[in-house]
Amino acid sequence: MLKIGMVFVCYRAVIILKLNLLFDMKKNMLLLIAFCCCYQTMTWAQAPTITANQNPLVGSYADLYTAPVGSVATPGAGGANLTWDFSNFSLNTPNKLEFQNASETPYAATFPNTIAAYYRDGLQLPSAKLGYEFFSTAGNMLTKKGIANVLNVVVNYTDPKKVLTYPFTFGSNFTDDFSATYTVQGATVSEQGTVSVSADGYGTLILPFGTVQNVLRVHTTETYTQTIPGFPNPLNYVTHTYNWYRPDWAFPVISITTETVDVSPQTVTTAFFVNYNPTNVGTPTIDNSNNSLSVYPNPATTTTNVQFDLPTLAHAQLAIYNAVGQLVSSDFDATTVGKQNIVVDCSQYPRGVYTIVLTTAEGQTQTQRLIVQ
Repeated sequence: MLKIGMVFVCYRAVIILKLNLLFDMKKNMLLLIAFCCCYQTMTWAQAPTITANQNPLVGSYADLYTAPVGSVATPGAGGANLTWDFSNFSLNTPNKLEFQNASETPYAATFPNTIAAYYRDGLQLPSAKLGYEFFSTAGNMLTKKGIANVLNVVVNYTDPKKVLTYPFTFGSNFTDDFSATYTVQGATVSEQGTVSVSADGYGTLILPFGTVQNVLRVHTTETYTQTIPGFPNPLNYVTHTYNWYRPDWAFPVISITTETVDVSPQTVTTAFFVNYNPTNVGTPTIDNSNNSLSVYPNPATTTTNVQFDLPTLAHAQLAIYNAVGQLVSSDFDATTVGKQNIVVDCSQYPRGVYTIVLTTAEGQTQTQRLIVQ
């Protein structure tokens, strides 16, 4: 009987031990699940958020580069913590993008109380080459009120397009209707359609002029019908635009647009890049006709010469910024007069586009772009 009792006690102890082990495993599993959920939440929380505070300001400006047709890659997949590499895109001659008060443009009466994106040399999109885009920043959104192309065709949206609603972050989305009626060579054209916008990814963007961290990708789909007098049937368009935004500026760093229309089997894709320095707001500049700052050779690989002329004794500073506005060199800081030649060693600079800024004590600046190959 003693042996039987001891065996029973031992057997019971083994059962209790196994139950305790199972309980501990279950508890650990729950803790692991909770940790994973928390980790996923922390990962999602890293996505950048665009707010109304990042709307473009009147007086801000940037260099804009279009990609040659045929060099545009696909926009890639969406998702969290991704890297999009467009470093192999070719760069055309830079265009100047400037944000103005619409009252300063030829279309002040048509677009009152708006901010204008002015493309000095025009912005080529699949269906048009734009001279201006007009935006409203009223309310908790950014809205496109209309456009004017380089041929002075003006499209004033009777029902404007929503571009972004704030705050906008990974997973945000909305749908909006839009419509417009405008005149082209005496004919009245009408458009109406729907725009669907979603933030489908975030991560790191690699461009020809450098790497931009913490960007939000926004996918915009426009489906609309265009009715033109004399055409037997309306034209049906579908455009997909992928815009990558920095969290400090509600204008795309890069934009890729693909458009199809039912009367043509061909798909047209265009893209542009913006080299924006966050300090480019309200900076006084010297007229180009008086700009003595020159850079050669440009593009450069090892060294380049930066030349400028100070007609009177003055204090001047020379600074070089990379594509994301980081100071990479400030070797010249002196009071001098006459023609100056500064040799810049750019052999250690990563390949890309840089901004050289000459600032005088009076607060005037001259800028030139340097391309390092």
